[in-house]
Amino acid sequence: ALIDLVRGTIGHTGFEPTMLELEITESVLMQDDSTTRNNIKALKELGVRFAIDDFGTGYSSLSYLKHLPVNSLKIDQSFVRDVTNDSDDASIVSAIIAMARSLNLSVIAEGVETKAQLNFLRQCGCDIWQGFLFVQPIPPHQMNFYQSYSSEP
Repeated sequence: ALIDLVRGTIGHTGFEPTMLELEITESVLMQDDSTTRNNIKALKELGVRFAIDDFGTGYSSLSYLKHLPVNSLKIDQSFVRDVTNDSDDASIVSAIIAMARSLNLSVIAEGVETKAQLNFLRQCGCDIWQGFLFVQPIPPHQMNFYQSYSSEP
């Protein structure tokens, strides 16, 4: 059903599949679920990209990074929050970015609220930043491009 919905939406909108990145939490990836794995594989074959959300907060093995078709790691805001005044958080964020780079993955930092956090992340080579520093959350009805699509073209 998910694959049909994504395929139908892409077909209906003409949206380029490589521009779509779906987020999967680290905890979902760690469940040895063949349905999830098969869905990821099928969507990846369509060209859809995947990001691991809340990276570093689960009890995972890093070996799945080698075997799953992910494109990005999202650093959880719990690490970003104190990155400028907690050396442990700074070390963790730096290590995640360095590891992602060595695996040819892009890195997204969540919860960026200050220029100091942004500067630290830039210096470490983080690719994308999300947070209140850039924009407050917007309800869907206020977004001018928001529209609901069914899986039927």
